[in-house]
Amino acid sequence: MTRGFAVVQTLLVIASAIACGWYATTKSMHFPLALRDQFWVCETGYTLPQPSLDAFWDSEYSSALRAAREPSLYLASLDAEAVPVEVVRFTWLRSFHNPVVVRIDASADGTMRMTATETYNGALVDGRGYRRVSRVLSADEAVALRSLLETDRLAQAAPIGCEEGLDGAQWLIERSGRGHYDLWRRWSPDSGPVHEVGLMMLKLTGWSVEPVY
Repeated sequence: MTRGFAVVQTLLVIASAIACGWYATTKSMHFPLALRDQFWVCETGYTLPQPSLDAFWDSEYSSALRAAREPSLYLASLDAEAVPVEVVRFTWLRSFHNPVVVRIDASADGTMRMTATETYNGALVDGRGYRRVSRVLSADEAVALRSLLETDRLAQAAPIGCEEGLDGAQWLIERSGRGHYDLWRRWSPDSGPVHEVGLMMLKLTGWSVEPVY
């Protein structure tokens, strides 16, 4: 019995090592690899410095974005002639509900278009999102969103939070423009700029997304 347990334990260790090695060597499809070497010290929660985006979460977010047929905002930021001129995207990965991606494309004339996609079990259904909506924001909606984005609270926030938990939701905000790319991620935030921007973008979809966690 003891020997059998030892064998199983050894196999689990080997499998874990293989998985870690795979994630570590996998190229990102959506995010700059430099984020894996950008570490932040948390005052609470994790005891060791954490990367802005490790290989595991890079893979999880990239999978969700591929399923929603979303482009890499980082690569778009490298294009000096990219259109639209600025993009903000909220990716919401929930433990018990479908992933939701909300993207705002801002044009040079100030027009903002919102595109939201909810995938079913991480995939499109019949080539379409489980739910998908795309529309131009009203002038009032665009002003409200721009006002929130232009405060210093989001710009000055650390790329990562210090929250921990087994279940909940990953909140990711990306902001991309010509020559710049920024990212902020949190685990089930209940306050702060990432929470505020995510909630506003969810509201713009017009969907019922309860519970929010």
